[in-house]
Amino acid sequence: LRKSFKYQLDGVVISFGIEERKRLGENDHDPEWSIAIKFIPEDAITKVNGIEWNLSKRGELTPVVLLEPVELAGTTVKRASGYNAGYIFKNKIQKGTIVSIQKSGDIIPEIKSIIC
Repeated sequence: LRKSFKYQLDGVVISFGIEERKRLGENDHDPEWSIAIKFIPEDAITKVNGIEWNLSKRGELTPVVLLEPVELAGTTVKRASGYNAGYIFKNKIQKGTIVSIQKSGDIIPEIKSIIC
């Protein structure tokens, strides 16, 4: 269903008609007559080509994982967030590591899991 739409979507909102809206009502922060459904993010498997370390404004080292290019959710992904140094070292991510990636919110590439 997701691929049949003209535009890229990360989910849909289902809402009821006027009569049901009156009957179901609302709570303090949202209507009871609609529900948002997020699609499961598309993922891909690729290989790590290296890690680039960037220095943030606050002086922290932030890893960016350089990937073998892969098509994911309509774009070619070559880089993904490495989160932080602890994540890289704990998961032993290095050149040659096979990872599964996805786009967080269908926008930002991130590592979903370590394959090997």
